[in-house]
Amino acid sequence: MLITNGSRRISSYLPQIAKIVVIALAIILFVAPIGGNLASAECGDTNGDGSINLNDVLFLVAYIFLSGEPPQIPEDADVNCDGSVNISDAVFMIDAIFKGGPLPCEGCR
Repeated sequence: MLITNGSRRISSYLPQIAKIVVIALAIILFVAPIGGNLASAECGDTNGDGSINLNDVLFLVAYIFLSGEPPQIPEDADVNCDGSVNISDAVFMIDAIFKGGPLPCEGCR
């Protein structure tokens, strides 16, 4: 059975899906020990659920690498305040959530 998404075969997305899975697993296994959820916050809440947690990191990674849905407020995804949204923002969020690093947007708002 051939699975398609409009005119593109789903199989054409497999390299991108594999990349996001590998990145997510690397983040979970090597960077983020068992832990957290930051208190309710706006900056860093990329998926708009009212809290900052690993789901926001994965949402941001999907946005960056797979052209996923953009954050509701793009400025809130630039959590390290460097003026752009990129993988360093996801790493910054992991540090804040799991390792007690600076809070997202601390010092830039």
